[in-house]
Amino acid sequence: MRIIIIFTVILSLLFISCNKQSNQINYSNNNTVSNAISIKADTMLVKSLTNKQYGKDKYTILKLYDLDSNGYYTARRLELIKNSKLISSIPIPSPEDVKNFEILKIEETNQGFFISIFWGGGNNMYNHIYYFVFIDEQFYLNKIEKEHQFKASNNDFDEESKTIDVKNKISFSEFRIIDYLDY
Repeated sequence: MRIIIIFTVILSLLFISCNKQSNQINYSNNNTVSNAISIKADTMLVKSLTNKQYGKDKYTILKLYDLDSNGYYTARRLELIKNSKLISSIPIPSPEDVKNFEILKIEETNQGFFISIFWGGGNNMYNHIYYFVFIDEQFYLNKIEKEHQFKASNNDFDEESKTIDVKNKISFSEFRIIDYLDY
C-alpha cells in the first residue's frame, strides 16, 4: 500500500512539473548585494520558513530546475534565500543520475526544516528524511531517517529503517544529497 502511495505522489509531481511554465527568478547575489542575477528556471517548490526563531529575517527554500534555450532541464538545485539574498545553492541529483530520484517535500519543523526524498524502483526503494536545525543564523543537518523497502524471498515487500544522529553538524551550504544516499 505504501508503495502505491509513493508512486502516486511521484506521478503527481511529474504531472505538475510537466505543466509548469518557465519563471524568471530574481534575487540579489549574497556576495554583491547590488548585482541582481536573473536565471531562467522552473520553480518547482517554494517553502517559506516562518518560525519566530528567525527574528526579522525571512528564509525561503526554492526547488529550481534550470532551463536551456530550448526549454529542456539542464540542472536541478535547492536554494536557500535569506531576505531576498541567495545564501546557498546545492545540486539535486537527476533521475538519470540516481534512479527515479525525487524530492517529495520540504516542511518546516519547530527547529528548522526537513527534506524528504525518494529514489529507486523495482526490488529496492528508498525514502530518506534529512532534518536541518537553525543554530547561529545557519541551518545544519542533524538527523537522517532512512527507510529501505525491498522484495523479500516470498515476493512480498519488506522494510527496514534506521535513524542517524549527525554528530559533526553539516551546514546546508556544505550538504550534498548524493553524499548521503547510502543505506
